[in-house]
Amino acid sequence: MTLLTASEAHYGVLAEERPADGLLRDVDLLTGTWSATLAVDSDDPYFFDHPLDHLPGMVLVCGLLDLLRATGTGHPERPGHRMRMSLDLPAFCELETPVHLEASRLPSDDTTGLSGTTRVVMSARQGGQVVCGAQAAFRPATPLDAPGAPAGARHSASTRRSEPARLELVHRHRPENVLIGGMVPHGTTRIAEVRRPPDGHLLAPAPGAPPRAELIIDAARQFGTMICHVEHAVPEDTRLILLAVEADLPCELPWDLRLGWTPTAPRRGRSRMRIEVLAGDPGAEPLGAVTLDYYAASPTIYRRLRHAGRTA
Repeated sequence: MTLLTASEAHYGVLAEERPADGLLRDVDLLTGTWSATLAVDSDDPYFFDHPLDHLPGMVLVCGLLDLLRATGTGHPERPGHRMRMSLDLPAFCELETPVHLEASRLPSDDTTGLSGTTRVVMSARQGGQVVCGAQAAFRPATPLDAPGAPAGARHSASTRRSEPARLELVHRHRPENVLIGGMVPHGTTRIAEVRRPPDGHLLAPAPGAPPRAELIIDAARQFGTMICHVEHAVPEDTRLILLAVEADLPCELPWDLRLGWTPTAPRRGRSRMRIEVLAGDPGAEPLGAVTLDYYAASPTIYRRLRHAGRTA
């Protein structure tokens, strides 16, 4: 029999309220590697909010996180821990070909000086090609990590409710899929509130549960899209191709969250944007960050990349 602490038992109850396998089917374990097939409908109202000619990168992000949860190789919402995750997206993921996901725990690494760290390597393959390579590390939080929300208010919904960002600025068609509020200045930074998805939404949490990591990642992606249009004057018909994601986040986040970005000049070609995750006061120390690598492609360049089968 395994005895759970009160915190672990609470985590387990919350996790069970949403199926752990999420977007997965045929979950299996073979010689230390967990595998699954990605299962998503082409008419899913979140992933296919608007017409797409490929599988969006957020499907892979969500699928790999679900694989961690379903197999226990990692716990993205485990209290008292911190997650660092990186994903590379070297190729477009096509709509018609099955996607195979894998996750394997790596041997413990004592060189970090942090006991209890779990490291996982993951991949998404389609027709033998890697369309996403990823790594994640889960470690106990330390006093050097950014402070969390005040005790007693960790998972309560924020009473403040900003106006949502304009649909076209975050490339959404359905209002319930807008995950951020409008951008506002705060000193030398730009701030946007993270919005709680409505009940029934794919990213909506169980009652009392913290925000899911994929909600924060997609909110940051939407913020980055809005920044490109508002701050960098990128035309609205530009396609923002996600090339890589890094997330350094507490596993148990509060709901009163904002995203912050310090203006930097746009770059040609592959660009990088660091978006900080803030709790409560927008002037507070960041809890973590999401870093996006992306390429802003005009319609003409996008068609050329699709025809060539991007492998950047």
